[in-house]
Amino acid sequence: MYDVSIIMPAIRVPLWDRMYLSIQHSCKKYSWELVMCGPFELTDFLKEQTNVKMIIDCGSPSRCAQI
Repeated sequence: MYDVSIIMPAIRVPLWDRMYLSIQHSCKKYSWELVMCGPFELTDFLKEQTNVKMIIDCGSPSRCAQI
């Protein structure tokens, strides 16, 4: 469905919106999705985006990447 999937552990909530905008600015040629895994809910801004998914998990960043 997407050309690029970006999968990342997500811990630092205050940086998420800025990170999303940076990816959006960088990936203009391709469709992309962001899959995040961490212990917190998405920000209100990210909840509005159709290409963001969140997997809630309280494990380590390496375990999140494997999930």
